[in-house]
Amino acid sequence: MDNITRFKEHFSFLVKTEEDHSILDDLSKTVQSFEKDDSGAVRCELSIVDLDDEMAELICPPPFTGSVAADVPAGFVALAQKHNGIYYEDLGGGVIGFLGLSDDGTIESGNWEWEAVEEGDNEEYLEQLEEADIAASSIVCPLQFGQNWILYDPLKKATTGEPALLFLSHGDCELVPIPESDGLTLSQVLLRILAQRILDRDYFEEVYS
Repeated sequence: MDNITRFKEHFSFLVKTEEDHSILDDLSKTVQSFEKDDSGAVRCELSIVDLDDEMAELICPPPFTGSVAADVPAGFVALAQKHNGIYYEDLGGGVIGFLGLSDDGTIESGNWEWEAVEEGDNEEYLEQLEEADIAASSIVCPLQFGQNWILYDPLKKATTGEPALLFLSHGDCELVPIPESDGLTLSQVLLRILAQRILDRDYFEEVYS
């Protein structure tokens, strides 16, 4: 079986719709290598479109098999039980993707710093958090995008029933909704986040690094 086919078959858990299949198919065409070991860990290299000789090494540790904290959304748990992390290093610093669960079963938020919410123009949102008796320090980061972050919104549910997503840049630290993510599972969002840089497409116009 060639590497493109192996990649598509292995990451089929990220897809749900015909559009997802199309994205995965396009992403698979950039695959240069695919390796899977006995632990279930996967590493593969993908060529970045429009950047000559630049490669993204996709790192996917083995599945998480421990106990999960009660407040972790089901969509996040489902991903971690496939791979406890699916990410590659961004050329500008940081990583793009999903970092899985920590040993204690809580969300691994990488370089996320919750204080960034207080540094941006987010006074109205912070007031809403206070009214709901929710601490800003409880905001977690399910997905990384370089030096920026995609966050779970503790105040709003998406149509999937899971927390809605917000984007926050380390530059202006302003919380921005990601409306295109509504109705998508975290797996579907991750697929688009991984492809956004590699395929040079704006699946989420609010998200950048």
